[in-house]
Amino acid sequence: MKTIYFEPAGRIHPSQWTIINNPPEGYRFITPKPRILDKYIIQNDIVFSKVRLQLLDRLLPLNITMSYINYMTKLPKGIDLIYSYNHPIVKKIPWVCQVEWFNVLIGRDPRWLNILHEVTENLLNSNYCKKLLFWTSVAKNTFLKEFEDFPLEKIGVLPHCTLPKRTLPKELTSEYTYLLFVGSMDDLDDFKYKGGPYLLKAYDNLRDSYNIRLIIKARVPKEVKEEYLFDSNILFIDRIVSKVEMDHIWGLGDIFVFPTHLTHNTVVIEAMSWGLPVITTYSGSSFLKYISNINGSIIPNSLNSPLLDSRTNLLVSETTNRTKILKEEIDLKVVDNLTREIEHLITNKEERYNIGKTNLLECTTGKFSVENRNKKLKEIFYAALE
Repeated sequence: MKTIYFEPAGRIHPSQWTIINNPPEGYRFITPKPRILDKYIIQNDIVFSKVRLQLLDRLLPLNITMSYINYMTKLPKGIDLIYSYNHPIVKKIPWVCQVEWFNVLIGRDPRWLNILHEVTENLLNSNYCKKLLFWTSVAKNTFLKEFEDFPLEKIGVLPHCTLPKRTLPKELTSEYTYLLFVGSMDDLDDFKYKGGPYLLKAYDNLRDSYNIRLIIKARVPKEVKEEYLFDSNILFIDRIVSKVEMDHIWGLGDIFVFPTHLTHNTVVIEAMSWGLPVITTYSGSSFLKYISNINGSIIPNSLNSPLLDSRTNLLVSETTNRTKILKEEIDLKVVDNLTREIEHLITNKEERYNIGKTNLLECTTGKFSVENRNKKLKEIFYAALE
């Protein structure tokens, strides 16, 4: 049994627990307990979105700073490999790094690369660095544009995965079609970042024509809730719920609608694991690799560039330019497209069910399954420890 030390750059995202708790055969993960800094500064979502993303990441290269802080901490005995998340490793031990975008190797603001490009490149070219793993090929390609001479054999794509939550999609026997939206409970602005106002506009277009109910699990502005106070077909859940209750919420859904302005959200795959068809927006990145015509719909999003394939485009992504999203007026063309896609799935129940089956299969044995992920990880770990 080989032991892998999972080293986060601060908080451990729920998507990372899927790796930690479901390792490949012959391997086990251990991870450190949260430090005071991680627990109260980095793991706090309100602080994370307001202070870290909009202030600290502009002032400090936080992730690579974490690399050197972790260098001074002692590893437990018997570690064979370090698996880091979004930051290079300085210790003299084999390591593999999971990376969202190339810029987060520094912090989350690509401007720091001008200063720390050489430092980062030296760490990545070290013999101890065995593999860089990106969630999508789009993210991998942004890295290769920045580090053109990086050895291709040291870079790969490892999609996010999750365990299937059902064996078959929900039966289509309900009088109502339930639309589901899931966002953050900690950040009030998250509702707008993830396109909540667009969904409400589309709902307004459809509610008089179809038996639909809308469940919004997110922190929603007070004035928005007051606007729909007397609409019994909308349920706002703006509190922290238990896993059992959250599973119940997922189980009610028929269509997951997520018109987000952000470039990567693993909640889309969570929806697929419940056998839900997904309607989301093309943010120039991950969703083209998650969703296709066979398992959902992607509509154009006017706030994002066609491809996040350069440092310039990443600078206007969600990390450093969320304030722009808050100021943008709603694009009625996007609302019309969203309305049309939702209406199509409402009226085509059999297609909706078949899409749900396809999504479940993807999370059971397909691209987003633990089985597929672990097969790739086992090969990577074996090669790293030869």
